[in-house]
Amino acid sequence: MRARKRLPALAALFLAVKAAGYYLEAFELVYSSRGAAFGASYTDVYANLPALRLLWFLALAAAASCLIQASRPGWRYPVAGVGALVVAHVIGVQLYSYLVQRFRVVPNEVGAERPFIERDIQSTRLA
Repeated sequence: MRARKRLPALAALFLAVKAAGYYLEAFELVYSSRGAAFGASYTDVYANLPALRLLWFLALAAAASCLIQASRPGWRYPVAGVGALVVAHVIGVQLYSYLVQRFRVVPNEVGAERPFIERDIQSTRLA
């Protein structure tokens, strides 16, 4: 009986730590070297950042579903929460960012990256 309540609590703790990781990963986009200049690029700001915010929310929701499930039999809610998290990660972070980079940025990289390059130059001059 105790294991039945501890396992969902441990899963909730794991998902809460994962949510914190997604939250902190959004700040790491500032150090990205993906674009034309060092720092957050068009893809990071307009594809990865919204995806990471969604993943943060879904991980917290999945953690809450694990805590709710601790008092009920079965695993329907945690499995649905983790499944939604995995699907959102694959689609949001992997697929969507690739599609934005490939079909929005690459055809007009100078135009899309211009504000980010200008900010990089300003920051370099200021330093």
